[in-house]
Amino acid sequence: MDLNILVTNRCNATCDHCAPASGPRDRTELSRNEIFSCISQASETAAKSGQHLGISGGEPFLNYPLLLDVVDFASQRGFRVSVTTNGFWARSVEIAIEKLRPLRVRGLSAMSISRSPFHARFIPVDRVRNTLEAAAELGLRIHIKAVVTRSFPLSRLLAGLDDAAARADALVQTIPVYPFGRASEKVPESELYLRPGIPMLPCPGPALTINPAGVAMPCCNPGGEGDLLRLGNVRDQGLAELRQRFHQDPVMRIIHEHGPGYVVSAIRGRGLGHKLRDDYVGVCHLCGQIAADPELAAVAREVAQREEERRTQVQLDRLLASFQVAYNALTTAPTASAGPEADDLVVARETAEV
Repeated sequence: MDLNILVTNRCNATCDHCAPASGPRDRTELSRNEIFSCISQASETAAKSGQHLGISGGEPFLNYPLLLDVVDFASQRGFRVSVTTNGFWARSVEIAIEKLRPLRVRGLSAMSISRSPFHARFIPVDRVRNTLEAAAELGLRIHIKAVVTRSFPLSRLLAGLDDAAARADALVQTIPVYPFGRASEKVPESELYLRPGIPMLPCPGPALTINPAGVAMPCCNPGGEGDLLRLGNVRDQGLAELRQRFHQDPVMRIIHEHGPGYVVSAIRGRGLGHKLRDDYVGVCHLCGQIAADPELAAVAREVAQREEERRTQVQLDRLLASFQVAYNALTTAPTASAGPEADDLVVARETAEV
């Protein structure tokens, strides 16, 4: 299972779409010991499965010495390590190589760079280009996380970057803006890629995520910070317990197997359908809305609990059925005597039945 650690909420930019509302004045962050403890606790399975560790923020390059140590520490324990950045530090290709080469040597296997019309207010496009050129030079896999709006589609967003992206063999991930955090106030709804109807897909990106306050969430969706999806806190629980909740909590099972749309009929049945929208950006939008509303969250818990009880009953019925099959096989076995040993078996079976 993947693990994401958002090491800080401090960022050099205050993008209007930012879901965790990161910024220069925010000092919320995990301590060095907390980060290393999470990695150490998770490393038991990492060496066996090649587990992925994603480092993000905020902007993790604001504490570059810590970033070097985290990448080194994690890669030595079997993790495939990636980092997400806005590239503010790449003032030239040479500087970008100077920053990335030590990370590459320490085991960094991939990097994502954020690009959006909101980032563009703070990060010149040349910084993104320099990062791509440096990644190509170092053979570092790189993704462009392109956050799009109606007025800023992908084609416009990547203008001037196509050649550099091609040389870096960059994978472009298109991400719509979700109305969470700062975006709920700063981004007009007319800019969102809303689609009619209720999204009925399961969670598209489940991954145990630790935010800068230590809160464990089932994904990077800020809706995960609501009580409904909050798994606990690394300052109070061990990672093994949080992972168990990630996999076994009734609400998590619903989200992972069916998606938040699974509880919509129950929400309507409670007379709360008026709280639902007619259109959504996607599954994460619906999930975040349910998690943020106490009444909708309560219905989701009820549905999850009923589903868990049904699941338990099904498992019990299967267990009883298997016992019945075994008992029937024992009691209907041939009884013809083939000598003293066969007679002993008949006596033993008759004694068991008494």
